[in-house]
Amino acid sequence: PLWKAFHFTIHDNPRITKDEIELMRKELGETAFRQECLAEEAIYEGMVYPDFDTKKHVIEPFKIPETWLKFRSIDWGKHAPLCCLWATISPDGTVYFYDEHYQAGWDIPRHSTVIKGKTNDTPIQFTPLDATCWNDDGHGGSKAMDFVRLGIPVVPAANRRGDKERGIDIMTRYIVGDGTVPKVFWFNTCANTVFEIENYEWATASDESNPKEQPKKLNDHGCDASRYMLVELSRRHLTPVGVVKEESPYVLKLRPRVPNDLIFDSNTGYIRL
Repeated sequence: PLWKAFHFTIHDNPRITKDEIELMRKELGETAFRQECLAEEAIYEGMVYPDFDTKKHVIEPFKIPETWLKFRSIDWGKHAPLCCLWATISPDGTVYFYDEHYQAGWDIPRHSTVIKGKTNDTPIQFTPLDATCWNDDGHGGSKAMDFVRLGIPVVPAANRRGDKERGIDIMTRYIVGDGTVPKVFWFNTCANTVFEIENYEWATASDESNPKEQPKKLNDHGCDASRYMLVELSRRHLTPVGVVKEESPYVLKLRPRVPNDLIFDSNTGYIRL
């Protein structure tokens, strides 16, 4: 033959130590490590979250301690589904998405009624909402203000230019965790969101409607709501203060970012007019 094929992996590089290789494995995740460092054919080529595994990241519901703080996130949709997710964070910083509201074709009052019903009396620390909902609706208001007036306090989610790419990277880090144990889980009650994350794909280069390296704008509502939550938790540096005891309040440092026309009540953790 006129050519030969060679297969080299990171293990063939004498300048890279075993500890460095193991660190790369943990930082990249198993799928990316096998593709980039072991030169293996990509098993999940084209998937936005190739390290997401329903056997690992989707779990049976468990009783959440009352001392764990609770959060919500909302991706708006009128004709497409609106997705609201509820999440909690454990003392070690692991995030658990534990409930989901996923519905198309409803108006804000109807969504608000269901969201408040599902939340019940549970204190919610913050609710990031799709940033486009803060745009003026042409009548001096916005969808965000409608949610606030109906009893759903919200803050703008990071969803402007460049935020999606950064958010996908942050969500990937949560999914990968330390390379063995993830830092985020979804209860199997969040069925629509789980389905979306598992099937979330990058747009192809030939897709003229999305020529840049962006995910396909299809079935992404649970993906976006999950991303909003993880970005906001990461941005606020939510880490336990001191030693956390199960019988004591779970105290976290909050650095809220809210619009000028809203006020953050540090005593309750809510946004108010």
